Order: sequence, then C-alpha cells, then structure tokens
Amino acid sequence: YPTRIWIGAHGTAHQVGPSALRALDRREGGNDVVTLMLDVSTRFGHPMYVDSASSGPWERVLLEEVLPRAEAEFRLDPQGRFLVGHAAGGWTALWLQLNHPDAFAGTYAISPWPVTLESWFGFDLTTAENALEEPDGTRRSYGVLTDGSPVEPAFRTWRREDVLRDGGMFRSFEWAFSPPGPDGRPRPLFDRLTGVIDEEVRTHWMRYDIMQRLEAGGEELARSLDGRITLRVGGSDGFRATEPTRRLAAALTEAGITFTDEFVPDASHGDIAPITYQMDVVRRIAARYLEIVGSPAEAEGNAAEAGTGVGSEG
Repeated sequence: YPTRIWIGAHGTAHQVGPSALRALDRREGGNDVVTLMLDVSTRFGHPMYVDSASSGPWERVLLEEVLPRAEAEFRLDPQGRFLVGHAAGGWTALWLQLNHPDAFAGTYAISPWPVTLESWFGFDLTTAENALEEPDGTRRSYGVLTDGSPVEPAFRTWRREDVLRDGGMFRSFEWAFSPPGPDGRPRPLFDRLTGVIDEEVRTHWMRYDIMQRLEAGGEELARSLDGRITLRVGGSDGFRATEPTRRLAAALTEAGITFTDEFVPDASHGDIAPITYQMDVVRRIAARYLEIVGSPAEAEGNAAEAGTGVGSEG
C-alpha cells in the first residue's frame, strides 16, 4: 500500500488519529491509502524530525528505524511514501523531502512554519539584533488576528513558555535547532531579559533554513524535487505563514521546479485543510502511486519480487 505519513501541528498526539481516520474511511477511496500518523507531542515540543544536537537524531531514526519497521509489518511500499503535514508538520514534511528527495514520492505542506529565517513570524531573523523588539523599540508580536492586528507581545509568549519549561511551540525551535549548553539543554536563541540574539546560536539555526537548503542543493536537488511538492497556504494565516510560503513558491518557480501551488486568499491557518481537502489528498496519493508502480497487478508483482508484500487486498 502507499502511505500517507501524516505529521500534525504542534501538540498533535496519536490519540486524535482514530477519529480523523474514521472520517476519511467513511468516504469513497478512504481505504486506498494507509495513514501512518507520527506523534509529535514530545516533552521537547514538536521534534520537527531533524537530527538535533539537543534533542537527538529524530530524522535518522525515522528513516532508518520507524519507516522500515512499519513497512515490513503492515505491507507498505517504500515507493509510496507521501508526506502530509500542517504547520510544524508542514515544515517537517518539506525538510524531509528536501533532505531525502528519493525517499519520498511527494509532499503536501500545509501552512508550514516559516521555511526561511528571513521571514520568521514577521521579521528577518537573519539580521535582527533583538527577538522581542523592533528596531524602533516597539514590541514584536509573532502572530496576527483575523483583522490583521497583532496578538500578544512576543515577550509574553516566551515568558509563558519559559514558565511551563518545555513542550511549548516556540521552545520547540530551540530544542530542534539550538546547540546544547553546558547543562545539556538547548542554548536560548536570545537573552530572555533584553531580547538580544545570540549570534552563535543564530548561526546554528541557519542550518535548518529550508530556502537556503534548496538553494544549496542546486540543479541536482531541483531535478529530484520536480513534481513532488504541493504548497498550500491561506492569505489570512494568523501565524504569519503566508509570506515565507509564498517566498518558497517563488524560489521553486525560479529554480524551474514543477510544483503544485495552492494559495487560498481567504483561508486562515485553522480552516486551510478541511476534511474534503484531506480526502482529495488521499485520492491524489492513490492515483500518483499507481502512476509510479503501474496497475494494482503490476504493483503486486513488483512487491513480490522485492519481498515487500504490497498488494490491493485489505
């Protein structure tokens, strides 16, 4: 079977899977694709499935242990791996596709977390001196309401997460991107009192800039990604995903990479992927899988030769 590897937003636990899958199964075509739902509600926050110096080798374990075991146990075809992610999961899906283009047949990135540090929740993190204040001294806000007005100041967001210690949305970035300090915990991106950014930590974060990774990959990566990426984002995304995602769309176009651009002007972060869209993605995955392997009978024969046991039976 082909696999929809679902990577949820920050805080998504595997327990939400059964109800979501029942909704898909009730609709035509729901059984054509197996869903593998990754639990991203870790004590570090969202792991983002990177090989992190602070939280561990999530990326390597997924590729070398989790997926091979699931494919051996549940008759899943490695040729039919499709990444589907929302918010932090959308970022993760793109990261995995860019780093392992031949390991995944396609990616659906829905309202991904900022794909470039040059547009990180509303400001340019590559050049900013302060994470909490604008150059004119006004307080930054990392999100906006539906009318475009800012939500709470960023310093309150970080203060709340620091009180809760670990697992918060923004501290997820530090656990994933930052180098460890002497105590083994990730070094903070900035001084929590002054907001001044730590240049060494920022440099470490740059390794995880998806736009830079795309540029560094050159023509070889571009050829590997051709036809495999779908970007979907709304024009009213309260987590400021619109601008960086549109920048990535422009970069893909400039690189000559064929991709599916789904810009929904009136959609927000929360209503960008209703059940009807998720079902459409399942149908697209099923159709694309057959293009890759041929007819169901050919897929069965190819799987038997490879020893994977892929077939059309339930």
